[in-house]
Amino acid sequence: MNETIKEKSWIPLIVVALASFIIALDSTFMNVTIFQLVSDLNTNVSTIQLIMSFYTLITAAFILLSAKLQDIVGKKKLFLIGAVLYGIGTLIAAISSSTTILFIGWAVIEGLAGALMLPATVSIVSGTYSGERRTIGLAVVSVMGALASAIGPLFGGVMTTFFSWRSGFACELIIVIIILVLQNKILISNLPNPKVN
Repeated sequence: MNETIKEKSWIPLIVVALASFIIALDSTFMNVTIFQLVSDLNTNVSTIQLIMSFYTLITAAFILLSAKLQDIVGKKKLFLIGAVLYGIGTLIAAISSSTTILFIGWAVIEGLAGALMLPATVSIVSGTYSGERRTIGLAVVSVMGALASAIGPLFGGVMTTFFSWRSGFACELIIVIIILVLQNKILISNLPNPKVN
């Protein structure tokens, strides 16, 4: 029965697409808030750019390890661990009062969390849908990532102009909460992938 339900519902796709969206958004929206960050955290442009670079570097460095961990921990469980870590990192980044705290919350914790979630997004879609629905699902996840990268600078500009760079992280935290609320809609097994002889 669960197999039928998960094939019909698009909610699991929405959950992983949101994850793909915020991970991509995080690497682009802060580019236009650099000078506000420099002013608020009493630092310099080079330091902020270094933090941004480390976010991307840490995410990329741990993706392969994360893909392997799926076989040990399970796709859904690893995805949810990543989501929780991402929420913690986002909260720390949003309330950071120094570049050190911003580095820990954004570059380290969020970077690692993004690496845990990214491979799982594809695996969850592949394990939840089949045939044409799987193709649609994978396309949506890719499009959401590309869309976030495209609108990131605009989003960051709006946040900086009318609110604060902290508001950008707050918006991401809201999305993480939505992901965690809807986690039970992901019906894929938490068990590791079966080994094929």
